[in-house]
Amino acid sequence: FGEIYWLSNPTEEKIETDISLRCCGYMPMLWRAEDGSGLPLAYCGKEGRTSFHLALEAHDAVFVVLVRKAGGCEDAAGYAMDEEAVHKTSKQVDGPWKVLFHSPVYESFEREFSRLADFSQVEGDDDVRYFSGCAAYSKTIDCDGFRTLDLGKVYGIAELLVNGESRGIQWHAPYRFDLNGLPAGENNIEIRITTPWRNRLIGDRQPGRDGVRTFCSNTAITAESPLVPSGLLGPVVLY
Repeated sequence: FGEIYWLSNPTEEKIETDISLRCCGYMPMLWRAEDGSGLPLAYCGKEGRTSFHLALEAHDAVFVVLVRKAGGCEDAAGYAMDEEAVHKTSKQVDGPWKVLFHSPVYESFEREFSRLADFSQVEGDDDVRYFSGCAAYSKTIDCDGFRTLDLGKVYGIAELLVNGESRGIQWHAPYRFDLNGLPAGENNIEIRITTPWRNRLIGDRQPGRDGVRTFCSNTAITAESPLVPSGLLGPVVLY
């Protein structure tokens, strides 16, 4: 290896930019710490610099590892992008969604949502509004021709199960899962979102609340504390 750079996008928006590093004779590779995957980048070596284009999703972070190449460093280029291969076909997965709410301290319950919504903004249903635990969204979809499932905006930790088998866990954006190797036709998907317990603590402190089961030494959390966004907001998209 030559040099290693850590690049991050701390914003809520996707960033695309050109990177130019003051070195030559290296091939840049994109590495992800979550799964150890590595991917060569299209690049150009010229005038003592290595340049490449990089796209980072919201809150994305990657390592760029420079691997020394054999031969000279000037006017080098490698892995030119195939525009046809880069082109993406997408399909949004809409509702309804059946959601089973699993709580470690309260009884499980089920709801059906016509569209995805922030749990903390659901009016008239305190069980959902103050929920903390694992919410399992289930649906049957046709995945033929698609290789990636993107969950969009998620507030919590996400796990995807397809036909009962886990396809991995994602704890930060972008929440994307590999769908390669699925059987043809319809597949049953289950998206499990595990949310923080702050909203449950706030809910248990509401006036007239019976059967309080949660406790925290942080006395700063009160009935008037603001709720935080929770759950799967999407859009859920197949690529």
